[in-house]
Amino acid sequence: DNTDPKIRGKLIQSYLREFTHNVENIPEQYFKSVVAFARSRGEPPPDVSAAGKKALSQEVIDSQKDVLSKWLKFMLEDERMLVQPMWAKVWAFDGLLKMGKYNREKDRFEKRDKKRAIAPFPELSRDVLVIAMNEIVKSQKKEESNYHNDPKHMEALKTKTFSQIYASLWRIHEATRFSMEETNGTWLTYKKGSNPDALIGDLKEKGTGWCTVYGNNAKKHLEAGDVHVYFSTDKQGKSTMPRLLIRFEEGRIIETIGIMIGEKLDAAIAKSGVLTTKLHELGEPGKRYEIVSKDMERLTSIEKQLKQDKELTTGDRDFIFQKNRKIIGLGGGVDPRVDEFRKALEAR
Repeated sequence: DNTDPKIRGKLIQSYLREFTHNVENIPEQYFKSVVAFARSRGEPPPDVSAAGKKALSQEVIDSQKDVLSKWLKFMLEDERMLVQPMWAKVWAFDGLLKMGKYNREKDRFEKRDKKRAIAPFPELSRDVLVIAMNEIVKSQKKEESNYHNDPKHMEALKTKTFSQIYASLWRIHEATRFSMEETNGTWLTYKKGSNPDALIGDLKEKGTGWCTVYGNNAKKHLEAGDVHVYFSTDKQGKSTMPRLLIRFEEGRIIETIGIMIGEKLDAAIAKSGVLTTKLHELGEPGKRYEIVSKDMERLTSIEKQLKQDKELTTGDRDFIFQKNRKIIGLGGGVDPRVDEFRKALEAR
């Protein structure tokens, strides 16, 4: 009887243990990827000692449990889900375990290995899930879809695959609220030390894929610095759709991210100049970030050339030997790759 809160709680905890990682089984490749990411940003390597790995592992686990528990609680407690047949809930849950982030370019969710995936589960949209459940039930009863005039959705419905149907309905639901071509909007600033609930509330169920909405990340980010989010105008004339985030840490801009796969900016926002304008408004931190981010891209390009044993241009050599200025990474210190590349050039 899942109407008993105690039984529901035990059931949810059982699923969380079964379908999320524990500290002992995080694969070594994950820690290598964390080190590689820090390197690409010009930051010192993260702590990957036994204690460091445990802390990194706990972040993964917290994020997975946070998202999965939201799905489970909604499926087991919401009135709209209680009326759904059990087979449909099992169908949706099993499909969820195989889904990663939403890919807006391809209108689909990335695939994940439900036993070994490190990535968080896809963000829940309560409305979209209810519609997906209704659609599969209608399909099984041979009843007409509410979206029979949408060819893409009808193709997805034929597959009877939760990920494809959910993605199709996410696209439809999102299109009723805003346009990706719309770039007018408003910046909101969430100040360092402020309550993370406001930030989470403004971002939830928007499909950004940003780690800020997972686990305790919003709290950690606001403890470190301000967070600025650009919301574009929806079809009701309100600025509600997050498109771009700028995060500060110790007075420095540490990252700028968009809503496309790889946290890239979508084409319309990239062309709009919204980010460049905001960086200029932010003064010295914005100016410094523009320089640092270009340096990071240049160092990544130089690293590829060195690995291919290509000859660097005079400009790139002068850059590595810091003849005109020091190369500072996003972490605020000298990019650790600089000394490595300099030694490699001197050894040639």
